[in-house]
Amino acid sequence: MRLLFVGRIEYAKGISQLISAFENIDDTDFELHIVGRGSAENIIKNIFDSRLIYHCFFNDKDLYALYDSCDVFVFPSYHENLLAVILEGLSSSFYVITSVFMKPRFDEFEKLSSLEYVNITEQAIRKAIIRVKDNLEHIRSIKRKREIYSTISEKYDWKKLVGQLCDHITKV
Repeated sequence: MRLLFVGRIEYAKGISQLISAFENIDDTDFELHIVGRGSAENIIKNIFDSRLIYHCFFNDKDLYALYDSCDVFVFPSYHENLLAVILEGLSSSFYVITSVFMKPRFDEFEKLSSLEYVNITEQAIRKAIIRVKDNLEHIRSIKRKREIYSTISEKYDWKKLVGQLCDHITKV
């Protein structure tokens, strides 16, 4: 099972807890792909686990190919202002493991069994990753992918979001 983290490599993104969780999984069927740059890159560069692949930066074409080859998006961030990265993961039909700090923004995806909120601890992240492996068939199902796409299209379409923003500005 291939896990993916895309984002700034910063401690506030929960990267050290994610790496610790991954290192404590004794299953060679797991791979963790990390894409990004940031001040905490040193923790990745000091890991000598062949299952952890650090990509630094990708062009769009290669990043799309990586998204297409992975199964689970893991983003245990302490805070996130622009939630596009989680929506990208969901729209790529990933199961998303994210932090409880993102609650309740994506509750509809939790109800679709497409997203899980976890505490940002090594143990909670590790348990969530292991639990997902047992549900991989469901995660890859076409029906689930259609439901996710429909929800994203209805709620997070840019035209709709801009229209809502304009309505709020007009009211103010």
